Amino acid sequence: MDKVIILMATYQGERYLEEQLKSIVVQDYPNFELIVRDDASSDGTFFLLSLYKKRYPDKITVLRNKKNLGGTKNFLMLLRDAVKQNNREQNSVYFMFSDQDDYWYPNKISRTLTR
Repeated sequence: MDKVIILMATYQGERYLEEQLKSIVVQDYPNFELIVRDDASSDGTFFLLSLYKKRYPDKITVLRNKKNLGGTKNFLMLLRDAVKQNNREQNSVYFMFSDQDDYWYPNKISRTLTR
């Protein structure tokens, strides 16, 4: 089963983020990892991410920028780090991108991989 790495950049997303996190952790495809990089939010975004990291330590990795880089740079840093990690591990990996205010149906990953 191929591994899926979901990359999510967050910034001031406290209002919508929990719904998206809930929709990701219940995916019917079990071999995924969510890597989130918060872009120096000042609301409760990082706190919420930390709670989910504690609940799902094998599924969620949380990173935080010291200063705000903007959405594009934040996603590029996520992708760069994930590609470096994958090259070291030599695994077959698919990358998926998620916005903090999305909602994923429980079969989003599995349907994506079968098309």
